[in-house]
Amino acid sequence: MIGPQTAWKQKFEQILQEGFSNLHAWRVFKEVLLPIMGKQLLFLCVPDACTRVVAPLLSGKPEHELWVLVLHRTAHLVFLMCVLCYHMAVWAGGWLASLHNSLRDDKYLIGRNLINYQQQQELELLQQQQQQQLELEQQQLELEQQQQQGEEESGDGVMVREEEDAEAEAEAVAMQE
Repeated sequence: MIGPQTAWKQKFEQILQEGFSNLHAWRVFKEVLLPIMGKQLLFLCVPDACTRVVAPLLSGKPEHELWVLVLHRTAHLVFLMCVLCYHMAVWAGGWLASLHNSLRDDKYLIGRNLINYQQQQELELLQQQQQQQLELEQQQLELEQQQQQGEEESGDGVMVREEEDAEAEAEAVAMQE
């Protein structure tokens, strides 16, 4: 059968699958016919019973006969409206409860992973510092490689540079004293 999955659809599909020869009459009566007849009797009997109770109270005087006729004619409609209002109120109550729970969960962050932004900022700063250190180390390695290439080409320049470095260190020590 086509359509959304509901309890009624499942009941009718099960009856169709069993077939006429394997039909369980008591189960069909209890699960299908009884709920349908119960609702029909409710919608037919309750308004009629209410009008039979209220009508004698109003029928004492001749001017109230019009109200009795109106009551008999509109009782079913009034009862139907009352039932619809009840079901709408139940639906609205469920919807408001769902809305309340959703707002509460959003306010108190229920069911969500909390992130400590201060720790995350510190972590990002640490990662930036590590990245800068890696860049400086790469630059130093490149400079050293360039110096080694330059020294290999010049040959004698290595000794001269080492002597210049030693002299510069000696002058720095002398200035400090």
